[in-house]
Amino acid sequence: MTKNLLQVKNLTVSTGSEAGKINIVDNISFDIRRGETFVLLGESGSGKSITALSIMRLLPSAIKIDAGEVILNDINLFQLPENKMRGVSGANIGMIFQEPQTSLNPINVNFITSTK
Repeated sequence: MTKNLLQVKNLTVSTGSEAGKINIVDNISFDIRRGETFVLLGESGSGKSITALSIMRLLPSAIKIDAGEVILNDINLFQLPENKMRGVSGANIGMIFQEPQTSLNPINVNFITSTK
């Protein structure tokens, strides 16, 4: 059995207004195992980006995580202090934002080659 690399359990994310609370992501769960390719697919506005931003703890202040857990390599990311989370981001988990033309511009990419 292959161990889970990332587990998202019962994630619920909302925003509030004077009209009340609006769930943006409602009770989503999934597992990603080592070596597995995972695709989160949905219509525009279905919560894909908010799910990814929640996992990385990069939500704007108006959006709140109401419930759930995100476990990366047996570490619950939602329980880590901010300084520990910064050590996880980049080293163990990363995100390519929605505009890949600007994130992955081949003119600006520095290639690293091994001489060994």
